[in-house]
Amino acid sequence: MKSGRLPPGNHISAFRVCSPSGELPIPRYYFHARSHEKFQADLEGTELASDQEARAEAIAAAREIIAEHILAGDSVDGHVFEINDKNGRVVERIPFRSIIVD
Repeated sequence: MKSGRLPPGNHISAFRVCSPSGELPIPRYYFHARSHEKFQADLEGTELASDQEARAEAIAAAREIIAEHILAGDSVDGHVFEINDKNGRVVERIPFRSIIVD
């Protein structure tokens, strides 16, 4: 290895594992919905660049759901998005009520 290059394979870059091509993996987030006794699991997830993007995505989706509930005359009390990473770690819980502007 006189050229100073690393051999092919996975390498650590900025404390994240890189693919052989050198690209960083994109994290996958799961947006589980909870309301009172109900739980709706997101089995597919969505690839987003960061926890902050996942939070913004959850807020945008919650606003759409809130609008549908308001039009139907339903309450959103008790509705929560639970954002999980691929390991099942809860990144954030976003109560729908916290999104509504008074």
